[in-house]
Amino acid sequence: MYVHDRLSRIICYDMQGNVIYIIDAKGAGPGEYTNVNAFVVNEQNGELVIFDNFRQSLLYYNADNGAYIKMQKLGKPDPTAMASLRGVYYYDNRYHNNYANDTTLYYSLLISKDGTCMEQRYFPHNEAESSYHFTPGQPFSYNDSVLYYCKAFDSVVYELSPEGLKALYEIELPNPLPFSKIEDKADEWNLMKSEHSIGLEKICRCNDLLYFQFSKDGFLQLGLYDLAQKKQIYCGKRLTDKVGKSVPVFRLIDGVYKGKFWGIITPETVDYALSEEPNKDYPDIIRNYNPDTDNPIIAFYNVAK
Repeated sequence: MYVHDRLSRIICYDMQGNVIYIIDAKGAGPGEYTNVNAFVVNEQNGELVIFDNFRQSLLYYNADNGAYIKMQKLGKPDPTAMASLRGVYYYDNRYHNNYANDTTLYYSLLISKDGTCMEQRYFPHNEAESSYHFTPGQPFSYNDSVLYYCKAFDSVVYELSPEGLKALYEIELPNPLPFSKIEDKADEWNLMKSEHSIGLEKICRCNDLLYFQFSKDGFLQLGLYDLAQKKQIYCGKRLTDKVGKSVPVFRLIDGVYKGKFWGIITPETVDYALSEEPNKDYPDIIRNYNPDTDNPIIAFYNVAK
């Protein structure tokens, strides 16, 4: 497990929660970065790659032990997010303001085999969208060996591969954000609090259960859809595990690992759960948890049939 913490470090853990190594290299020297704006693990090459926006560079480290390997300049693009699958790099390229004269980069999704040369391009930029600096969500979602992509302000979910992409799902959100709001450059905070749905992200499929997140009415909304029966199970502010009982978590699912959903349970969530529903049948790791000193918990969920 690779965690990017608030101190701009990358911490590698084993599956028992033990620290294997820490990349803590803020600075201006060789092997150092100004900030971790994004990072990926290239499993095929055994490399952990950090994008440093200020230095416009990719820094490569050994994914097994954290040893520094090399640095490569990435003058263009200036990605807002990145991902890697089967040795290929994917860049979410939402804006082109920094390279206004290079029309080959006027695309929202760029694909590169070596990390620096862009071989494939998708979704030509709409000028209004590119000039509107708003970050509605994380566009990439890992599902075991499958990588999903959802373009900003869009409702179509694509599966990415080195060969390109294919459309998988179109999610019909309630009262989706009209494009006129983007053209008018509406205030970001007002958009998040509005009645419009925005920021589709965290597209996770486990067995035939599809999970996703978006924002509406100032709240994070969660959706569950049964692909086998083609019906919506839930869509709202909070999920329920039994009739009338809410699951006291704010971000339930973050990905899929070895056939299970997984999610990060924060100290604030555990504290809320223990105070609001103290008599619930929690696992020992939560029951014995100290929200003031303990780290977040990574929980794994089976899909009940």
